[in-house]
Amino acid sequence: DALATVVGNDHVSLDPKQCAAASADIFVWPDAVVAQAVVRPASTEQLAQVMRALAQSQVSVVPRGAGLSYTAGVVPSGAAVVIDCLRLKHIQVFADDLYAVVGAGTTWQELALALKPHGLRAAQISPISGSHSTVGGVASQNLPGGLEHFIGLTVVLADGTVVTTGSGAKRGASAFTRYAGPDLTGLFLGDCGAFGIKTELVVRLT
Repeated sequence: DALATVVGNDHVSLDPKQCAAASADIFVWPDAVVAQAVVRPASTEQLAQVMRALAQSQVSVVPRGAGLSYTAGVVPSGAAVVIDCLRLKHIQVFADDLYAVVGAGTTWQELALALKPHGLRAAQISPISGSHSTVGGVASQNLPGGLEHFIGLTVVLADGTVVTTGSGAKRGASAFTRYAGPDLTGLFLGDCGAFGIKTELVVRLT
């Protein structure tokens, strides 16, 4: 009930079939555990509230995007609630400074279409499944390898705290520089969401 109050009744599911589908990637993992529930936040603030509620109840969390990996990174290994990030969709293009701010649930195809009128593309290599794979998923899985062109993140930590990394976190600074001190952006890349759930990514353009 607490989660439904945050994201709406339609975006919290206890349906066994939906929970099973959200507890797998493209392979069948014999030790996979079906999620207790699936929650679909639509914003950083919603996710922060969800994480605070789950932390108070000491519930484990597994974040996922499109689920097209083959690493079991989105597969629960114990009792957990799955956070489905596919509603985190938005794109802001800063063509002059060659970066875009992208919701974690945005697909690579959606980003490519948004950049096309500007004559730009993402500098980050995208997977061949880019019509469905998400920008946040690639950053979390470290696939297809090399994450240099993610230059900033917005991340929700386990207790609901929101963290912004990269120079986008500095007041009055453009977000096109990643290294504005310790590389805290790198901490959250390739972590499969273990250190925090990415809601927004700053992507370098070319």
